[in-house]
Amino acid sequence: TAGNFFAKACPSSPTGWQTRRPLLLFMMLAKAVVAVAVAVALAATAARATSSTTAKYRVTSSADSGPGTLRSALTFANFATSGDVVIKIETNVQLGDDPLPPYTAPVPLTLGGSCGDDDDDDDD
Repeated sequence: TAGNFFAKACPSSPTGWQTRRPLLLFMMLAKAVVAVAVAVALAATAARATSSTTAKYRVTSSADSGPGTLRSALTFANFATSGDVVIKIETNVQLGDDPLPPYTAPVPLTLGGSCGDDDDDDDD
């Protein structure tokens, strides 16, 4: 018969599940990728929802602008979107003629609070 002849002529031709194996492997891989993506998204959401973050900035320079200044601390503090913002002023601040940037972040701001260590006589 014709069907029997084809099977004998092409014994290595794929049949049944073998023709669907690449599709099955692709579907299994796709499910795994989706599962990992969902797990990462849920973990990130849970971390944001449960953590009360505090952005902490220290004013260590008396200059009007540059690293460690009040102007720099306010500029970075404006990027906060959740938690609290603490700016600890550890030096006298001398302002120039330009006004300080306004504080526009939608989170509470504390000036002069603790930045995490209670050791006021820092040697660094």
